[in-house]
This record gives sequence, structure tokens and C-alpha cells, in this order.
Amino acid sequence: MLVMGVAGCGESSNVSDRSDQEVRADRPPAPSADHSSGASASAAAKRESAETAVVNAPSAGGVDRPPMPPAPPRFSAAVPREAVPEGVPAPVDESALDPSVRTWLAGLEAATREGPQEGESWLALGDGMLAHGESAAAAVAYQGAFAWLPADHPQLERAGYLRAIALEDSGASEEAIDILSSLAEGSVTSQVHWRLALLRSANGDFDPAIAAAQRAVELAADDPQPQAALAQIASEYGAWEIAEQAARAGLRANPRSGHLYGILAAALRARGDAADAETYAGAGRSSRADWLDPWLANLRELRRGSGAASERFYEALRRQDLAAANHALEVYAEAVGDPASPRLALMRAQLGFARGDLVTLEPLLVNAESEESLRCDAAAVRAMVAARLVATEADVEPIVASLANLDCEGDQNATRWELISKFRLAQRRWAEAAEAVITADRARDAGVGAAMRSAAVAMRQARAFAPALQVVLRLREVEPLAPDVHLLHATIALGSGDVAAARAAAAQLAELAPNAPATQQVLRAIEQATRSPSGGSPAR
Repeated sequence: MLVMGVAGCGESSNVSDRSDQEVRADRPPAPSADHSSGASASAAAKRESAETAVVNAPSAGGVDRPPMPPAPPRFSAAVPREAVPEGVPAPVDESALDPSVRTWLAGLEAATREGPQEGESWLALGDGMLAHGESAAAAVAYQGAFAWLPADHPQLERAGYLRAIALEDSGASEEAIDILSSLAEGSVTSQVHWRLALLRSANGDFDPAIAAAQRAVELAADDPQPQAALAQIASEYGAWEIAEQAARAGLRANPRSGHLYGILAAALRARGDAADAETYAGAGRSSRADWLDPWLANLRELRRGSGAASERFYEALRRQDLAAANHALEVYAEAVGDPASPRLALMRAQLGFARGDLVTLEPLLVNAESEESLRCDAAAVRAMVAARLVATEADVEPIVASLANLDCEGDQNATRWELISKFRLAQRRWAEAAEAVITADRARDAGVGAAMRSAAVAMRQARAFAPALQVVLRLREVEPLAPDVHLLHATIALGSGDVAAARAAAAQLAELAPNAPATQQVLRAIEQATRSPSGGSPAR
């Protein structure tokens, strides 16, 4: 029997039921104009003023340790309290919410009517509304929370902040700026300042935007978010020196950010360094900036309904928490209310495979395949089941052929090729495995970096250095400032006997993580290989 390490494949990462809306307040405000050229005299004067006045932000540094969480808020409320709202507007589109969500939100609203001076009830309603994308209703509810929570309540600042988010998401950006400006006067919470910076920048107020972003960096230098805000604002402003410094600092903490690589490339191009700019122009996993912070991220835990249950199911399946996956599956089944749902059948089949229950999956997969959008995911499960049951490696070929002939798009296409790469790795067909995992990486916006790293390590250990190099060069292309990628490149080159290439990769590693033990270890190995008669040392 051919044992395949493919558990977890076949999961679509785009599984949310459209009946349950995403939180919409985490998107960045769109700039109102293009300020990147700095062509006018006034823009040049402002840029010179900003670059002169700017205080160099603390380096994100610490590439050898994970980013520190933001410091806990110590907030003194000096913001005027407003009148308590008389009522909360109904959700924008109740038909877009699952019945269970509508019932839950109605219960939260009823609590505010029963205790109209209970600030925590208003806060709970605001959280529930914003978690389900109902920004207008959330803004009113947070207004009630801010009016009735005690001045020393630990959630008071969060209530004001999320009200500003809800207002901005509803189109009331000026009011959102006013609220955040008042909060910022007494806040040591980084996201208050960088969110204010983004809104001010979108409004054309670049000097105060730069100042707010710099304050955010001072409060959380190891967090890539304030660095990203500063880099974006400076790039819109044409302050390229500031933009480059902030982008590099942000990339030290988050070397996967296509958003920051794009800003860095623009900054290098602006100073005439076209060659280096080209290195970073196509790097990163996504050019979209994810303006997330703990307060918004925590709202995702409140989401209910079929979409939220589906997300939690796949998250649990990825971390192999089968009990949590089963619980989420049952919640999803109850929310959908249709035992014959093809999506439900697919999820039951995926959980069954993870449990090793291969015999009962066929009827579920037939049901799932009845829906066109699920056929690729169902085929992936069917392929994994077949791989578990085949007697020889030769029997794998029809399975791989069936996957290769599927017509899949997006994440499903990436899943298909990632699975093919795992089959080829198990067969020790290294060149085909390299081609498949790189194809998977190109097919998914977020990439398959973990799969590529695993494939490169397996190839290196098997001394299949040429395909391993092919994979690691793709990793370098999309994550050029990730220290572990340069470490992997150095060890592959060293194992193949190419000491010069190993030394070049190690030099870049030393720039990114000079004090990391792995850096010192690979430098010593290269020095030893240089002195050895053969000139190379295989990696073990």
C-alpha cells in the first residue's frame, strides 16, 4: 500500500457560504488622488518638510524573533459623550443573513431596549452587527456603548475605535477622523494612530497623516502594520526615503507582504535604482494590504451562520483538530437546514477522510460532485482515497492523470497541483514534483510557501539538488527578504558543491538575520567547505 502524506489537501480555501457576509471594515481607505509623483512645487515643499521633520522610526529589527503583540491599551477617555441613540437601524439586507444570525442580532438589540443605559449591551450589539458587515447599525450601537460605558471601562477605547471603523465603512469618513483624532490624544494603542493616519491620508492631509503613522510606529515598532501605513502614506506623498525605510522595516517583520514589496520597488525606482527595483517588483504573495488589527480580528470569532461555521470547519481541519471540525460541521448542518446539501456532503467526506473512514465516502462524493463548483474539491478527496488503497506506485498514475485532466480555477487549481506534487514526491519523481508545486504556488494568491519549503527540503535530503534549486529560486522570487529562504538556498547550493552560490545566499542571510544561530552555522559550514579538498560539503 502506498502511504501518502496528503491529509489536509482537497480543502477549498474559498468555502464561505455567501449568505454570511464578511467583516467589511478591515479594508484600507482608497486614496482620493495619486500623490506619488510629487511633481508640483507645493508637493515638493511638503515632502521636504516631512522628510526633514521625520524622526527615524525604531527599526523593526528582531528578525530572529516573532513580532511582539501590541501593548495593552492604557486609555484615558477625554472624548465628549454623545446622546444615546433611540434605536438601531435594521440590517441593510436581512435576506443576506442566515436565520440564526438574524435571531441572534435581534436578541442583542432587544437587550439594549430592555436596558438602554447598559453600555455593555450596546457594545455587544455593535460587535455583533460589525462582525456581520452591518456597519450603519454597528455605528449607532457603538455610539450607545461609548455614551454609557464608565469612563474607566477597559472597553471604552475599543468602542470608540470600532465606531469610527463602522462610520468610515458607511461613508462617513470625516466623522470617523474626528473620533479617531479625539481618541488618539490619550491613546497608546498603535492601531488607533495608524488607522487615523490612513484616513487622514485618504483625505489629503499628509502632514498629520505622516505624524500619526510615525506615532503608531513608536508605539509598536515590531508590528508590520504601522510600518506599512507609514510606507504607503509616504509613497503617496512622494517622500520616498521615508517610504523605503518603512517598507524595509515592515518586510523584516512580514517578508511575505506584496504590498510592501511594491512600495519598496517604487521607492528604489524613484531614486534611480532600477535593477534592485526589478528584484522586488513582482515579489510578495498579494499586493493587497490587509489592514487588520486585534480588535477587528477578534470580531471574526463572533460570526455566526453557515459561512462562519464553514470557515471554522476548514481551519480546524487544517490544524487536524477533528473534534473541533466535527463540531463546526454540525453547526454548519444546522444553519443550512438541508441534509442533502452538496456542500455539506463534501465537508462530511473531507472529515471522513481525515478520520481514515474511507469506505463510506463514495455516496458523499457523488452528492458533492452534483454541484459544478465542488467537483474539483470532490475529485481531490477521491484521489487521496484512491492513493490510500492502491497496492503499488504504478497504480498512482491513473489518479494523477485524473487530477491533471480536471478543469479547476483559483484556489481549487492550486489545491489540485499541490496534491499532484505530493504524489510525485512520494514517487521520488523530483522534477515533476518541483514543476507541480511551483504551478500550485502561481495559482494561489497567497501561494503555497509551506508546501514549497517542504518539497525543497525533501529534495535536498534526497540529494536531488537541481529540482530543489528550482523550487527555492521560486521562493526567492516571491519572498526575497525571508531569511529562511536564503538559508534553504545556501544549504542546497552547499550540498550540490556550489560553494560560490552558497556563499552568496549566506551573505544575504547574514544581512537579514546576522545573529541567528542558523546563520552562523551555515557560514561555518561554507568556510569548512572552502578549506576541504573537494570544495563542497553535502547537506544532511
